Amino acid sequence: MKQYELLLILIDEAALAKVKEKYFDKFGIKVVKEDIWGVRRLAYPIKKQEAGFYAILEVTVSSAKLAEFRKQIELEDLVIRMAVFAD
Repeated sequence: MKQYELLLILIDEAALAKVKEKYFDKFGIKVVKEDIWGVRRLAYPIKKQEAGFYAILEVTVSSAKLAEFRKQIELEDLVIRMAVFAD
């Protein structure tokens, strides 16, 4: 297990709970720390959204499971953008 930082930009606050419920147990992602920034205006529209709900999560997960998670999350309508940073 390795520690990563996930930056999630979601359509709203409720989307964070839905994404965690749907994907985190499935891929064995454990949240170590959450830093919620709330709703912020986007620099430019993404997926027809002008604003997004920002959440930075420190998580532990295996690199193989993280790769699978990234493939799945890209298809999720609740997620506007996601970035992963190695800790």
